[in-house]
Amino acid sequence: MKNYLRDSSLTEKRNGWCPASLIQAGALTASTSLVWKELHNQIIEASYKAHPHIETLNSTQLDAYKDWVDQLFSFYTPSKLRRSIMNPAPPKQIVKLLKLAAEIRQHNANLPDEAEDGDGGVKVENKTRTLRILLMGGSVTSGIGCFWPDGINIQKPSHWAKPGEGCAWSFRLEKLLNHVLFDGEKVVIVDNISTGGQTTEFGSYVLDYRLFPKPEDVPAVVIGAFSANEAQEADLQKTFYEYNQNFVKSAQSLHPCDDEAPIIMMVDDYYGGRPFKAIVQTGNTFMLSTWNNIMSVNYGSTIKHKIEADFENEPSKLIPLLHSNYQIHMGAGMHSGLAWTVFFNLVDSIVNVCNDMEIGIENHASHDSSSATSSTTALRTQRTHNQIIDPHLLQDLEKEEPSYKHIGKIQIDDKQGSVQKLHQELEKSINSTKIFCDNLEKSANASNNNTQQKVNPQRCSYSWVVNNMAGFGTKQQVNEKMSQVLLRNNGWAAEGYPVRQPRSGWYTHTPESDFSIMIKDSPIVIKYVIILSMKSYSAKWENSKLAVSTTVIKDQAGIRKDEINEQELLIDWSGNIDDKKLFFIDGYQDIKTSVHFPHKISISEEAKVGDSIILNAKLVGGQEFKIAGIAFCSF
Repeated sequence: MKNYLRDSSLTEKRNGWCPASLIQAGALTASTSLVWKELHNQIIEASYKAHPHIETLNSTQLDAYKDWVDQLFSFYTPSKLRRSIMNPAPPKQIVKLLKLAAEIRQHNANLPDEAEDGDGGVKVENKTRTLRILLMGGSVTSGIGCFWPDGINIQKPSHWAKPGEGCAWSFRLEKLLNHVLFDGEKVVIVDNISTGGQTTEFGSYVLDYRLFPKPEDVPAVVIGAFSANEAQEADLQKTFYEYNQNFVKSAQSLHPCDDEAPIIMMVDDYYGGRPFKAIVQTGNTFMLSTWNNIMSVNYGSTIKHKIEADFENEPSKLIPLLHSNYQIHMGAGMHSGLAWTVFFNLVDSIVNVCNDMEIGIENHASHDSSSATSSTTALRTQRTHNQIIDPHLLQDLEKEEPSYKHIGKIQIDDKQGSVQKLHQELEKSINSTKIFCDNLEKSANASNNNTQQKVNPQRCSYSWVVNNMAGFGTKQQVNEKMSQVLLRNNGWAAEGYPVRQPRSGWYTHTPESDFSIMIKDSPIVIKYVIILSMKSYSAKWENSKLAVSTTVIKDQAGIRKDEINEQELLIDWSGNIDDKKLFFIDGYQDIKTSVHFPHKISISEEAKVGDSIILNAKLVGGQEFKIAGIAFCSF
């Protein structure tokens, strides 16, 4: 044991949250660079284990595979990885996360043997708990184009647009977190629900309506990795000022009464093909993260200079560091490196708070903690007599900074900005949040429910979104979901494939085709319909336009499909774009990529509990259209 290390058992007893593996690597007093060096063997071992069938390799294959991982990792030195840190995680949020992890480990360790698997039938308090990380992004993040090296017993996908098994960086990150930080225990689960063509615009809907796995188990960390799509958006201003900022606010709302949760991380993973667009996207990510004090990672800064120097004008040439050619969808080398880069950023933030705690500068306690102290408190005891220059300075400094959750958005129409306006918005947010959370706690106490259950009520009565990573990606699944509610169908069908083009969805290829669906006896109030649809640049999609109309049938619990009045299905589709009874969705765009866009449609009148809602849709322009998701929601 090196002399810079302390007795880790004593430190664990004192703070209870700094991971033992990092303490043993020197996290209490050493730099991140030194800790990274000391963790080398654990990181490499976790990286080996990312192979989904490593036990099937013979000695020759295993040596070759490990040698490839070793050589790849040798590039990612601390000096290169430090370039990726755009904004570290807020210290109090990191401490809260580590305390949660420690609590989960303690809970799982105390479970009786029969409860360890967390299967149904076991009492909630006896189920295995996990710390959930929700990862959202586009096709790059989902792993499209990521293939393992040949000859190591992993079958190559039948199509380039199908990710290799366990190849995406999310799988590798989960291995790193559990193996290195938690001694191999499955404390962390990374839910990667990325899908092609997505941006923060749709990401906000996923968060707002809890369209992620196990919505009752709200994630402790939210990672957005949409850069490859957003860098190519036609309106970058709208993308940043509206969609990016909405995404942050939606993520923050997952834990509305907790100033230190969730940790939000934006991963800027785009650097291929269009370097100038990429750097603009990097700038927007940096601005978003510093304004909101959220974590942000710039993977491009770690690797792009090497790639650009080595690049030759041969599009098909394999670049060893990427294990693919140079394009948007890069290979297993890129995904390995991205996992190491994100992990380094997390380790750096953890090491910093462990350092701070050990040397006694700050303990980063939560705002509501009675044990909160600061360096200014110690200073006051030493120099209480020094009040000559400004007797109010120390008292002012001891006031806590407000949570960045309450900071308002950057306004595009206010170029100068106003400190007075920001302060007013800050106070308004703090006060309204306090009222909301106080009422929430009273309501939870009155009904014997916990506050988290009250924060996350059912938000949608019927919903589906094509997302292969979340387990809903086949045309059979789409057909089954639509069949549950179809009243009438003329020319629409569930088609496509989970990954390769055309991807699964609800399609039409026929002019003036239409369909009607009915959501019976809604268990919640419904005010909006959300439709996720695709825009394409293909010539056959020109003039594509869908018209949508909604009708509410008042509480008739016993109503049957065959009892629906035909008048409810007769819609005047001749209305123009200003007709408030109709909502129009375009299916064509000039940008040379196909992207999915969400559309929030106000229903004709609010549907109360027990009411039924009919949605009628007709292709009133062109011959092609695709719907990738529908949801009937309360807000």
